[in-house]
Amino acid sequence: MLLYVVRFLYRWDSVLDWAIVAIPALAGLASWFIPVKESTKLHKTILSIGCVAFSGLIYLQQDKTRAAHSRELSNLVTKNDVSKLPTVVDIQDLASKEDVAKLLELLNARSPSSSKVFKPNSRIVPASASPASQSRPSPTEPILPMIRINSIVNAASRVAVVAPGALASIFGTNLSTTAANAHDTPLPTSLGDVSVTVDGAPARLASVDPNHINFQVPIGTSLGDANVIVAAKGQSSSIAHVRVAATAPGVFVDDANHASALNQDYALNKNRPAKAGSILTIFGTGLGLTESADPKSKQSLSWVKIMPTVTVGGENATILYAGTSPGFAGDVDQINFKVPNLPTGTYPVVIAQDNQQSNAPLINVTE
Repeated sequence: MLLYVVRFLYRWDSVLDWAIVAIPALAGLASWFIPVKESTKLHKTILSIGCVAFSGLIYLQQDKTRAAHSRELSNLVTKNDVSKLPTVVDIQDLASKEDVAKLLELLNARSPSSSKVFKPNSRIVPASASPASQSRPSPTEPILPMIRINSIVNAASRVAVVAPGALASIFGTNLSTTAANAHDTPLPTSLGDVSVTVDGAPARLASVDPNHINFQVPIGTSLGDANVIVAAKGQSSSIAHVRVAATAPGVFVDDANHASALNQDYALNKNRPAKAGSILTIFGTGLGLTESADPKSKQSLSWVKIMPTVTVGGENATILYAGTSPGFAGDVDQINFKVPNLPTGTYPVVIAQDNQQSNAPLINVTE
């Protein structure tokens, strides 16, 4: 009887199993306590032994039936039945690493050799499950243009001060979905589905890409802090701010910090030094408004209203012209000056104008 109880507790999970086996045995034992006139002690003994034997036969038959069911269940997992498994099974929920290894060995052994898709420390995905069924939809929320803090700057000097009519740069993310450059003048106010407003006025665009925009500050922009917004594909950025001054001189440079400059013979100064006393032309932006009625939209020469000063290696240079540069959209300025009498060498050139000072790129000079 103790054997029955132990095997029941550890192997059976049904009250019915217990009842089928235990009732005949209990009935035989109970016969000893039932007063029956015809019964003798021998009769009771025979009845008890018979009931217990019958209970044992039932127990053995049920044990065999369970073993047969287990074998049948195991045989269901074949290469044709793998697809009947759940689409995703978390093998980390199994009892132990040994159980995981045994399960993987069984499934791989019964799967086609080309579909050994069951791996430890992962999720079990049957070979019949297509990758598309495992994918998730991409988010549909719109991506907004973002302007970095303090990243609206003079396009030449990279200082966060700009002037009306100057070429300025915006740095950020998602500013455009593609790269595009303007090829005609006047510059367009929309380029590659991108537009920029400064205090609500549309700005003309020179170039756009996802991380960088070059634009011309509108001529009528008021001095002080200005609000800048970038719109791309119908989505607008948050408002960014930039300081606008009457002048914000900057000189264009190359990667080695050489000024964008032409010698009197039109040779690039970085390749050939300018002679002392010769005329040198440097290119920049932010020299402010000019004397022209439409100062920053015409390609002819037009002097700036506020005259700058130029020094080369700390020596003052004589200015011959300062204003718009022909051939551009009015957003590029140039200054022609005489190179001071300096020994052969490389010197910084600096533009100062209305209490604003440019960057200090280098020019080459020879005696």
